[in-house]
Amino acid sequence: VYDRAAETWISTGENWMSSGEPANSLAVSGSTLVFSRPETVASGDLNSDGDVDDRVIRVYTLTGSVLGEVAALPGRAVEDFVVGDQLVAFRTREASQGSDQNGDGDTLDDVLNVLDPGAGQFFETGNAITPCPLEACDPRVPYRVRGDTVSYVTSEMDQNSDAGGVDLNGDGDRTDLVKQVFNIPKAAAEGGPFTVVDPHTGAPYDVYECADCSVPVAA
Repeated sequence: VYDRAAETWISTGENWMSSGEPANSLAVSGSTLVFSRPETVASGDLNSDGDVDDRVIRVYTLTGSVLGEVAALPGRAVEDFVVGDQLVAFRTREASQGSDQNGDGDTLDDVLNVLDPGAGQFFETGNAITPCPLEACDPRVPYRVRGDTVSYVTSEMDQNSDAGGVDLNGDGDRTDLVKQVFNIPKAAAEGGPFTVVDPHTGAPYDVYECADCSVPVAA
């Protein structure tokens, strides 16, 4: 423990544990450790895209005195991530991963992926994700993770750029940024993420009309 006031390290008397991996971004929540590992100092292609130019997400959990890697997580490039009490959400750039992750025929988008370390489940949402453009958004938090739910923003143009975008909020165009939610139980029941519906109007939220815009921002 570092005492900032005294500018000195204090021994807790506990043993330190190491993953043995290099890291350049790190977050801890409870017994979950999340970090990005640069391939340039990792001696290998960790996400199987044929190069060693990426940062790849790594997740470990502490069980008793054993720090172990979460086996359910495949090698995925990462731009940023948020660690909640239950979930780890992260943004993968298709160009870094070397493949089309949202099925629109290009590799120009960023896509949301979600890991439940406790359940050992990995979810490829197949949905594009973009930083929130609102000044009210917290620049330290790329998206919101609460319990079993992730809220984020999708650009309609990014979701299917080859077809000119997808009208996610039913307003007749494909030019909006729409607030979306990925909820694990609901996604499992309905087959995927869904657009948030305003309980007063029954219409999907547009991010600019959202009263509680707890949505992505670039980290």
